[in-house]
Amino acid sequence: MAKFRSALDSEGNPTAWWNRIVGPSVTLSFMERIVPWAASDMMQDNTNAEGAADVQYEIANLKVEHVLSRTPIPVGFWRSVGHSYNGFFKESFVDELAFAAGKYPFEFHRGLLDKHPRHRSIGNRRRKSRVGNAHGKRCGARHRVA
Repeated sequence: MAKFRSALDSEGNPTAWWNRIVGPSVTLSFMERIVPWAASDMMQDNTNAEGAADVQYEIANLKVEHVLSRTPIPVGFWRSVGHSYNGFFKESFVDELAFAAGKYPFEFHRGLLDKHPRHRSIGNRRRKSRVGNAHGKRCGARHRVA
């Protein structure tokens, strides 16, 4: 589960970003099964915040936190762990911010990537490849780098 809050300035640019992720710790669950004597709730697990804590957007005040939630079902590592869900949550929230700012989402995202030309260039190439496709329209294409 993820919860987001943000603040926009008078021009519709984000000035603050808060993201709380709640879920089980993959590392803790793994340690409890393999070496239970070494497992602890105090164990740092960055895998849960992957894709959220490493936000590529230029936002001055950024806070991302993870709250441990225990479940009776053991969880384990899978490809991309946090990136698999946090990227989706993060990009969906940025779309909501664009809507709140009254801006087109693609341009809003680009505006937040001024200091990341590599990310901007990928979005530009994706956009260019979708314009004028076989159907003559965009067909709901997304333009993101997670």
